[in-house]
Amino acid sequence: MFKNTSIKRRLLAIFLIINIGGMSFYTLYTYGWVRKGQIAMLNQQLSEIAFTVTYVLIDDFHDEIFDNTSVTPEEFRYNMKNLQSYARYRHFEHTEIKYIYTVMKFGNDYYFTSSNDPDDYFFKRYKDVPEGLKQMFADGNAHFSDYTSSYGSFHSAFVPFKDTYGRIYAICIDLPLDFVHKVLFDRLIEVFATGAVPLLIYFFVSFIVIRRMFRPLSDLTEFTKKLTGTRFQLKGDIEREIKKLSENQRDEVGSLALAMYNMNLELDKYIAELQEATSARERMESELNIARDIQMGILNRKFPAFPDVREFDIHAVTEPAKLVGGDLYVFNLLSGGRLFFLIGDVSGKGIPAAIFMAVANTLCGAYPAFEGNWDLSGFVKEINRHLSRNNPSLLFVTMFLCVLDLNTGDVEYVDCGHDLPFILRVGRRGHFLDKSGGLVLCAVDNYDYKASHFILEPGDAVILYTDGLTDALNMAGESFGSDAIHRIVESLGAEATAEEINNTLMNTVKDFIGATPQFDDITILTVRYNGKPEI
Repeated sequence: MFKNTSIKRRLLAIFLIINIGGMSFYTLYTYGWVRKGQIAMLNQQLSEIAFTVTYVLIDDFHDEIFDNTSVTPEEFRYNMKNLQSYARYRHFEHTEIKYIYTVMKFGNDYYFTSSNDPDDYFFKRYKDVPEGLKQMFADGNAHFSDYTSSYGSFHSAFVPFKDTYGRIYAICIDLPLDFVHKVLFDRLIEVFATGAVPLLIYFFVSFIVIRRMFRPLSDLTEFTKKLTGTRFQLKGDIEREIKKLSENQRDEVGSLALAMYNMNLELDKYIAELQEATSARERMESELNIARDIQMGILNRKFPAFPDVREFDIHAVTEPAKLVGGDLYVFNLLSGGRLFFLIGDVSGKGIPAAIFMAVANTLCGAYPAFEGNWDLSGFVKEINRHLSRNNPSLLFVTMFLCVLDLNTGDVEYVDCGHDLPFILRVGRRGHFLDKSGGLVLCAVDNYDYKASHFILEPGDAVILYTDGLTDALNMAGESFGSDAIHRIVESLGAEATAEEINNTLMNTVKDFIGATPQFDDITILTVRYNGKPEI
């Protein structure tokens, strides 16, 4: 009800509702007592009128009444005229008397003995006798009651009197109920007025008080609205007014104004710091974008990498979890018709991993220049020694390095704690290479790495990948797993190129991840061996 109204209006509405409720209760409660008193006063007035009627009638009029011949028509009319005159007199006295009449009881019947009604006659039998009149003759006490008959609806008084013989007769006075209701309604209006005037005064005073109480709060609200227009910068009049309000108001509003003033000063500082931090973050993001470009430039991303070589098909794809990552791959042609290729994964993510990755990638890329000095296992030992010696952050690298003899399909490899590759066979079921590797790089600086061998037949392919592929999680917390690699690669068949294999695996894992944030770098390197071309 009050959802979209101000607090001041809510308070005024609540005060108004309470006042109206209180006034209604006061009116109803007070009117009950006033109505009861007004009815009692009317009854008292009717009783006094009844006593006055005894002087209006002929002296000892009822003493001589025994039957319908006891009173002459002239005497009846004389009484009628006197009663009519008295009724008119009472009308001028603001008592709307409709009927004045007297009744006597003979046996079980009731008879009119005098009346101001021209249609009545002496000793007329009273047919529809009111209960109040019956009770009056029964107990001899005055009765007052409302009743409705063929004559109309009345509030009537039935007052008993005795003649000289001790017989009871009743003087009856009928007031129209409309007149009684009018009198009671006038009293109701008076009672309402006595409650309404204080209500209006109280509400007016409440309005003034609430308005004065809320004026500082309204001013503070306006200042706040102006602040939003100045982007929360305290300037000129706004600053002076808020400060003045905080000094002049020694209450909660003043405290709130002071708090707002101090809060705005702190907000100015925070905005300045936020702007500085935003600028720093934007610079950092710019630098990271540059670092990403540099890092991606380190990796060979031009394919086909060796367009003039027909013995193999090689392709690599990488997707860092952040702007920069820690995955690496290297491939180069060696002397004697051999292909050197590797994949690696630096522990951690972000800038530290990216820097370490750049160092490792650079060292590994130098193998063609030093192949005459070391065999593959010896080269790995040398790489491990260099990386371990300059590793204050204690990072480590997993790596899988291979040398493919393009003439025979023999693959010499060294496994440095990396995920084992999948071998796709032509005409046979593919499989993951059996584990025969050693420790990750940088775990032990003088570790003795050993080389192993496997054979690729023409048409076979080897798929190297980092654990970001197999460990990728979807919204349900399920991992992609190595079985998915087996299933996807086998479904592509022997005709798929290295690029098709890589793109299918990468697109499938992205669909699997969905809206889940990627938490690790994903890199895939595939080499399909075609064998020696026929001359």
